[in-house]
Amino acid sequence: MTDGHNFVAVIAYSYNAELICDFSNDSIALSNAIDRIDGIDRNGTNTYEGLLEASEILSSDEIPPGAIKNLILMTDGMPNQADATDVGPYTMNDCDYKENDTLDYTYRYANAVLNMAQEIKKTVNIYSLGFFQDFDSWYPHKDLDFAVNCLKDIQNSGYYEVTNADDFKFTFGNIAVDITKSDDNDANPVNANSAQAIKLNGPVDVYIYDSTGTLMGSIVDNAADTNNNNLILNVNNDAKDISFPDGNKYSIRIIGNAAGNFYYTVVTYQNGQEVKRAFFYNLPILLGEQFNGDIEGGYDLSEYTLVKNDDSSVIQASVCYENGYGAGINIVATAADQSGYVYGGAEYKVGDSVLLTANPSDGYAFDGWYADDVKVQDAGAKYSFTAIDDRTLEARFVSVENADNADSVDNIDNAVLDSIAVTTLPDKTVYAEGDTLDLSKMAVTATYSDGNTKEAAGYTTDSVEGEALNVAGAQTVTVYYCEGDVTKTAEFPILVN
Repeated sequence: MTDGHNFVAVIAYSYNAELICDFSNDSIALSNAIDRIDGIDRNGTNTYEGLLEASEILSSDEIPPGAIKNLILMTDGMPNQADATDVGPYTMNDCDYKENDTLDYTYRYANAVLNMAQEIKKTVNIYSLGFFQDFDSWYPHKDLDFAVNCLKDIQNSGYYEVTNADDFKFTFGNIAVDITKSDDNDANPVNANSAQAIKLNGPVDVYIYDSTGTLMGSIVDNAADTNNNNLILNVNNDAKDISFPDGNKYSIRIIGNAAGNFYYTVVTYQNGQEVKRAFFYNLPILLGEQFNGDIEGGYDLSEYTLVKNDDSSVIQASVCYENGYGAGINIVATAADQSGYVYGGAEYKVGDSVLLTANPSDGYAFDGWYADDVKVQDAGAKYSFTAIDDRTLEARFVSVENADNADSVDNIDNAVLDSIAVTTLPDKTVYAEGDTLDLSKMAVTATYSDGNTKEAAGYTTDSVEGEALNVAGAQTVTVYYCEGDVTKTAEFPILVN
């Protein structure tokens, strides 16, 4: 609502639709209502009655004039209940699926749903979310495009495809930020209707502080933690996306958790539209090395910089866009034969985090992602990377009986140890003089000549665990790992006060 008081209602639909919780701003009551959805039979998809129920409560006389009305529709299937009609844009040529002899054709249900949505959209903002990761378990794969297009046609404020549970909080958070933007511009006209996001990919941890220096949240060892419900953090492997609810000033601290390279993107939105983007390309970082930067909705693009902590050098963005963002980047993902299916291929913007997901069909196992017939190393079934240029990737699968012959993490008999890295630092890296070295929770990963990796068990260190640390100052611990006549080393820093 425009006075800043936001209320939410929850409707569940299956064979029919049920109002689980009427409009409320009590988060506990809403959470308890959502928990009760587990008891509902989930076999039907009565989208029509779900929209009808939503339309009725959004038309209530109890809603004050001037209230902004939003509807978020979520589904994992195609409509198959209630009204059905040939009046609408869809025909048998779009979708000839019929679930059974007692039900009508899916396209006719979809027409009725879209007609209902067209009326609702006259006064309501509709967002749609598709959860189609298990679509092939229920419907012919050829109808997936129809299911997606239906949800795109229903919405007037945004369609989102959620490919895994980890994405959901971030996706829903983006919608929530869009919905709850304040209309009061008096306090800070630049930042009132702004929102911001940062995107990172690489071997880094990230810490977020507000303008008072209070820690708002962090992603450490690819695990997200926040004490602010408005801060949305999403992690997929080394890809980290963070959404901020406003255009206020935040400080970002980036620390290397292994040696490598990372990408960093800052995006500013105004009234729901992207207005600025700064992209930092392929920055080298060492274990423990630190970069600092600030973001704020009112910043000029030249103010988006990173400062390297060891020498205070200032790093400018590699690419900047304002009021638009150049040509889109096309990521094409395909599945070989009929042995599996993929999600995530789309048009992206430079610096966006891409997540491709490959799911094998029954009787098959994932083999790998291939580009121009060359296997992409270190790319699992869920493959995340930063959008830089157009890419075409093919997911390949092998039959289960042949899966043992496919490349896997354990199939390294003919590979040679290439390197090791400390992929998780010990719990303790700062000591008082006289303390003993503690390597608890430290993890070391070995990489082989064929690109496969595994945990390096049996490593040694030059400073033995339990050894007294009697010399103050910054120190380096060297890790050794041997296989046959090959020995590789890695280092990590500690500080003795």
